[in-house]
Amino acid sequence: MDILQLKYFLEVASQEHMTNAAKKMNISQPTISQAITRLEDELGTKLFTRQGRNIKLNVYGQAILEPITNAIALLDSIKQITETTKETEKAPIVVGYWKNSSMVPRLLSDFARNYPYIKTKTCSDKDKCDFIFSFETFGKLPYPCQILLQEDLCLAVPLSNPLSQKDTVCLSDVANEEFICISKGALFREKCDEFCQLAGFTPNVVMEHENYWTIEQLLNLGEGTVSFWPRYSWLVNSSPKKFKLLSITSPMCVRTIYVTWPENAVTSKSKEIFKSFCIEFFKAMKANSENAW
Repeated sequence: MDILQLKYFLEVASQEHMTNAAKKMNISQPTISQAITRLEDELGTKLFTRQGRNIKLNVYGQAILEPITNAIALLDSIKQITETTKETEKAPIVVGYWKNSSMVPRLLSDFARNYPYIKTKTCSDKDKCDFIFSFETFGKLPYPCQILLQEDLCLAVPLSNPLSQKDTVCLSDVANEEFICISKGALFREKCDEFCQLAGFTPNVVMEHENYWTIEQLLNLGEGTVSFWPRYSWLVNSSPKKFKLLSITSPMCVRTIYVTWPENAVTSKSKEIFKSFCIEFFKAMKANSENAW
């Protein structure tokens, strides 16, 4: 048996009519009839029963319908894999992202595990990137872009801090608190400093660190300091947290994470797969974070 026989079988099973199936496959009726006859001969059994002008799967045809459907899907996926591998061998997907991002390296790692045949590489030159990840807290988003996540920026407070008895806070109310922050030069730090300026103060930063998991450890130690904390995107593990997230009521502290690409960029199957994966990655991140807190 060959792939065409199996595809003809699926079409006849769907149409329940030889002539209609032949028209759908753009072949002659005798051609599809002969293909079904050869398939039945190879299997040693009839697969269809005639009911008036139509034909329907018999018990043997019904038994092999799902396996053949799965087999054709697998063969189609193999073809897709070879096509996308050829694409990215010629030109890997080039990705850019903001400094100190932890999410994008995780995303690229997950993507490589799920699609090992699609190559990616990172680049700091935006003009050479196929996709650029960024986020915005003020102003309009660029065009074209795909929004991946919208999340509040909260205030992380150790349980030993009296503020932990609250659920919400105005940012101006913590003007005298000591802050732990991401190091200067990071986009996240710039945005948080802007929020503090809107609230009328410059944060008293007592410690700076390049990565958020060090900040998480310090908050868990309960040193009494506070920190900005995105509601979803910094939660990687489900280990117990000894700090609480307070919603900031004023000013509105929200960020939109998005991915953008050149306006006149040539699309490809591999790029479409990557874009879809990004959407699902952030959707799962949000769901996991909501369950964890």
